[in-house]
Amino acid sequence: MIPIIAVVGRSNTGKTTLMERLVRELKQKGYRIAAVKHAAQELDMDKPGSDSSRLAEAGADAVWVNSPLGLYMHRTTTRNLRLDELPYYIGPGFDLILAEGFKESAGPKIEVHRREIGGELLSLPHQLLAVVSDEALDVDVPLFSWDEAGELAELIEMNFLSQPPGEAEMDLFVEQNPIALNPFMVNILNRTVTAMVSVLKGVGEIRSVSLHFKKNTGPERRT
Repeated sequence: MIPIIAVVGRSNTGKTTLMERLVRELKQKGYRIAAVKHAAQELDMDKPGSDSSRLAEAGADAVWVNSPLGLYMHRTTTRNLRLDELPYYIGPGFDLILAEGFKESAGPKIEVHRREIGGELLSLPHQLLAVVSDEALDVDVPLFSWDEAGELAELIEMNFLSQPPGEAEMDLFVEQNPIALNPFMVNILNRTVTAMVSVLKGVGEIRSVSLHFKKNTGPERRT
């Protein structure tokens, strides 16, 4: 499972600013980072009347916008997603997901705090990875200033991105729900899939495999 860290805090404490700094620090280390912002209100992917918004309004479950600057996607959901569901929609190929918001999730979290905003921390102590603040706080986790994004990135790297060589990572989703796999099952699935894929024509060195399986039950009928 791709590790996910939620960056939480009260309004106007600087969550996005911290996310920007962490993304820059981790990218410099060579990691692929997916960033997610939790919107409290409905968010339009594009301007009303544009081709992408017209396709979404027509009922497309996902709309991709391809441009010289990148590939953007709007995907329809029926509810706010849980934090642990994000990897299914984001897809493989990333080392870490940084998610702004999701304060109700089980953790891990980095909480941002500003003296001028005040208030108690929002996170439960056992959910906290670290706190970023402009004042001294009595916390049992590492406390960083706003100038220590590099040190915070090193903490993230040490706890979530340092993987022993040779270990396989594997994500399994059934009906979009994440399924936990123990090391034994990861090893069996890794060896089986690798062995089968390696004999296919055109397959060279295998570093990652993405496989989506869906039973053919016919088109979904909506009433």
